[in-house]
Amino acid sequence: MKISPIASTLVAALLASVCTVSALELPSFGPIPAIEKKWKLREQGKSDASIFAWNWIVFTNSENGDVLSFAAHRFAPGERRELIYLSDTAHESFVDGFPMWSRGESAAASMESVSMESIRNRVVKLDLMNSAARKDLSQEALEFSFVREVAHGTNLMAHGYALVFEDGAVLVQHLSARPMASAFANGLAVSLLSSNFRKSASAKPQPPVRR
Repeated sequence: MKISPIASTLVAALLASVCTVSALELPSFGPIPAIEKKWKLREQGKSDASIFAWNWIVFTNSENGDVLSFAAHRFAPGERRELIYLSDTAHESFVDGFPMWSRGESAAASMESVSMESIRNRVVKLDLMNSAARKDLSQEALEFSFVREVAHGTNLMAHGYALVFEDGAVLVQHLSARPMASAFANGLAVSLLSSNFRKSASAKPQPPVRR
């Protein structure tokens, strides 16, 4: 289901208006969008890989058990920056809410009995307009959705987005044991896009003030 520009903007605005939790810093990216208090920090960490290292932050919803995950990676010189190359990482990073980078051998072995069905894996356009600067900040993102099925256990559904910026990549994923729409994850992805614009704008040298 395609999310309209108006719907994306409304979700992002709603997130900004009801959020009461201070934004945390995601290394290799910056501040993540602020979220409601019902989202409790579960874990954060960094993979120990010298190449293709990722940082992550994971939250659990105290009301329904949903899992919200963010991850970021800083590009190495010469590393591919095309969105499609993030497809496997996007689908495998948080298949059950736990980051793949911190899995033990027993947990990794248990994943062999898990069935994954991809629902969506496509490049879409996230619409964002900076009204004050009259600048179109829209950008392409990898939209992914999947269902995780187990023979004896709880099936899970996930919606997420991966974005590529000049210096790195970031992804956000919403996972639930309930059927759900992708609007929440889409709104967070738009917020990440907006946050990166503010970060880039603040890093640029300001022109001298004429007197």
